[in-house]
Amino acid sequence: MNYKPIVTRKVMIFDLQKPIYGSTYAIWDKWLQIAKRKNLKLVVNTQFGTATFESVGEYLREAKRIERYYKNPNEPMIFWQLDFLPFIREREKRKKLEQKTTATNGEYLLKAIQKIKEKQPDLFERVKSQII
Repeated sequence: MNYKPIVTRKVMIFDLQKPIYGSTYAIWDKWLQIAKRKNLKLVVNTQFGTATFESVGEYLREAKRIERYYKNPNEPMIFWQLDFLPFIREREKRKKLEQKTTATNGEYLLKAIQKIKEKQPDLFERVKSQII
């Protein structure tokens, strides 16, 4: 299993498979320091969905520091753990809203016009010239 993130020019992508518990995952401090130094955005893919962070600072504000002893018993590895489920839901809501408000999404606009026409025909007649 490869735990290294994918690093592009603007984004660091983490594919996290095993949660600590529930929807709580941890990211090694080493990778967060590299992302901070290069001013990268964070994208975290989990089994629950995808969470995005504009900066490392945004992630660290919410995260909790934990120490685990693995190879060297005198030197702990530092991780930053976070429950990703609220951030995944927030991203999904934002994406739905962006999809609805996109001007190129003509289907949504047509459905909205149809609803106005059905529910408020007098309002539709007044603004018909502006809409169509």
